[in-house]
Amino acid sequence: MPNATEEQRKADLERRQRGAEMAALDGDDDAPSDSAAEPGESDAESDKRSGPRISPIEAAFMIIIALAFDGLQFLLLAIAVGAVLNSIVSVIAWLIFFIWLHAKGMSFTSFKGGARSLAKNPQVINMATVGIGFIPIINALPERTAGTLAIIIIEYVEYFMRRFGAPSGQAETAPAS
Repeated sequence: MPNATEEQRKADLERRQRGAEMAALDGDDDAPSDSAAEPGESDAESDKRSGPRISPIEAAFMIIIALAFDGLQFLLLAIAVGAVLNSIVSVIAWLIFFIWLHAKGMSFTSFKGGARSLAKNPQVINMATVGIGFIPIINALPERTAGTLAIIIIEYVEYFMRRFGAPSGQAETAPAS
């Protein structure tokens, strides 16, 4: 007689197989699979996306977190060891936003259009903010918040351009009338 764990394993396997079969019938590509997906996304994946990768609530939360890091860096300038602590805070903030953006599918490999696209890459913007964070006195400015706002604005502009207008790469090259 099989033990409970074997029965649970068999039942779990059957549920996964039924789920995969139903997803195949529905044409749903979001069904769980055993293979790991690449963090970057292809053109087909971006066309299937129904909304921006960052929800409005998540965008507000990102801005609040960025403001908290910028406020902490501003306060740390008042103490003698603030420059060292600011560098540590800057690296921690970069790491948090790097992981956050990477989890949302925004990676260094997600750009497709040369230098113009490089400036729109969320991870490049994230790296620029950490670079600014290492410059004494200038790091008192809210660079993390500005970078986060830029990432959110770019994401929503690209989403609205895909949904209502020209594809994101063609918006700038439209002839003037």
